[in-house]
Amino acid sequence: MSFNWKDSGRTSIGLIAQDVEKIFPEIVSTDEAGIKSVDYAKLIAPLIEAIKEQQSQIEELKLEIEELKLKIRQSNWQGKFLWKKQKTIKNYSLQPDAF
Repeated sequence: MSFNWKDSGRTSIGLIAQDVEKIFPEIVSTDEAGIKSVDYAKLIAPLIEAIKEQQSQIEELKLEIEELKLKIRQSNWQGKFLWKKQKTIKNYSLQPDAF
């Protein structure tokens, strides 16, 4: 989220500490005034692991997509084969001296 510092008016970005606290309570601290803060350095390891997990899921999905493309190509090939076979049978049966 984007916010402006009260003392300087400077714009900055950050996370909502209460949201982070729900997932990683150990990286959120609360001062005497009840102000919460996030230790961003401690977020690096979980973020890297999340990226690794997402990359693994992406690779699995890419493989699944390729498998589905292959099935579609095979299905299209089978459909064309059956269509040609059916057309050949119709043409053969339409010939007057077929039998």
